[in-house]
Amino acid sequence: MTPEQLELITSITRIALSGAQQTGLRVMHDVRSDTDERGTYVVSEIRIVNRALEPLHKTMVQIDEAGHDEVPTLLYLPDNIDYGERTLVQQRDELVEFIATHRKQEAAA
Repeated sequence: MTPEQLELITSITRIALSGAQQTGLRVMHDVRSDTDERGTYVVSEIRIVNRALEPLHKTMVQIDEAGHDEVPTLLYLPDNIDYGERTLVQQRDELVEFIATHRKQEAAA
């Protein structure tokens, strides 16, 4: 992982904390790492759920040893969830957009 990626992960965590306050939703940012036959990798996962715990938004990015952002290839990923291809920058931007959109809807209600 590069220093820039580490800063992005820190930024995503700050946005998640702020997003929970701005939207009233449960905004979770989980970061985990592991080492296996493929090497060491880090996973950044964002999940947003409403008060009924219904999923509203979910993204996941895996960063390999060389610092490449990629689609997660973890064995436990459900087949019915499309995580799409994204980088940490895209993950952060999607989170910011989701929070801004939800905040506007709440203000209009």
